[in-house]
Amino acid sequence: YKVTGVQTVLFRSNLIKLHNREYIYGLNGATYITKAEKKCLIMTLKLKTSKEIALETHTSVRTVECHLANIKRKLGTASRQQLYKIALSNFIIPNESP
Repeated sequence: YKVTGVQTVLFRSNLIKLHNREYIYGLNGATYITKAEKKCLIMTLKLKTSKEIALETHTSVRTVECHLANIKRKLGTASRQQLYKIALSNFIIPNESP
């Protein structure tokens, strides 16, 4: 589900919660991310590796890599560096707890 047109203006500066889904504005417009994807994104911003994220979330490394791949696909990014830029431009700032 993608929001287009006038509604995308709402998503340019923040992660927005709408209909119990969290939306983030990426290169492909506004798109939703799941809670697990958001958790992986925040831990990635803390410079954790996929293996470290997997250990903390009690999942496999492959699951973490799938979450990160989904986020990159949804946001239209190709690398973690681009992912950092988009996350920071959406004011997603890692804190102590994901």
